[in-house]
Amino acid sequence: PRSVPGRPGKSYNLTLVGMALFLYLVSIGVYSAKYLYAQHVYSWTTAELGYYMSILWITRAFNLLVFLPIIISYFKPKTNSASPDSAHIAAELHFDKRLAQASLAVDGLADALVALTPASSQTLFTGLSCLSSFTSGGNPTLHSLAAVCLHACGFSSEVGALFGGLAVLSAIAHIINPYIYALTYSSTVAYFPKAIFVLATALLSSAVLLLTGVSSRTEDVVIRERPPEDDEYSSGSGSAI
Repeated sequence: PRSVPGRPGKSYNLTLVGMALFLYLVSIGVYSAKYLYAQHVYSWTTAELGYYMSILWITRAFNLLVFLPIIISYFKPKTNSASPDSAHIAAELHFDKRLAQASLAVDGLADALVALTPASSQTLFTGLSCLSSFTSGGNPTLHSLAAVCLHACGFSSEVGALFGGLAVLSAIAHIINPYIYALTYSSTVAYFPKAIFVLATALLSSAVLLLTGVSSRTEDVVIRERPPEDDEYSSGSGSAI
């Protein structure tokens, strides 16, 4: 949590976004487990598994390169000013929050449907996997939301430290998620191989719930023209001259 200049209390927006990002990054470990599931349940050959993986990556690329940019260009709040006001920052924060929630919710829904529907249909499994891959914009959207939350707290100059912290979260999540899904799958494959999808759904649902706590109210936004360090540096330079 960060103390907001000129406001009582602290802002927990960045904390909530960081926790949501961590849960999302842990949940994507289900992708590697899906390959094991498909080979076990459908007895897919290496060639069939390769086709399946190609479809998923094509779907993911289409979402990131075509669909998501169109959505952002048409619906993301725009400003003609070089220095946006608090209302615009709040609107941008609200948009990123809703887009991240939608991406994670659809991803979780796809995993939930895989867990609930019969495993006999390979076409249904492939279609739901494509739907899950189609929400690949969750990661960049959460990064954008974190940057806007930092700006809304009045610390936009610290964006480098923010992305460094998010990179550490990402590294930790990618280290532990293979172990979590490998342990889950090996423990349940004999009687309930779909447990990996239940786990992914629970993680993504928790991430969506965390994002509901992110405040996008205009009155919570702080605009700072220049950080105090810059002011001290400028005054020091002037006196030296």
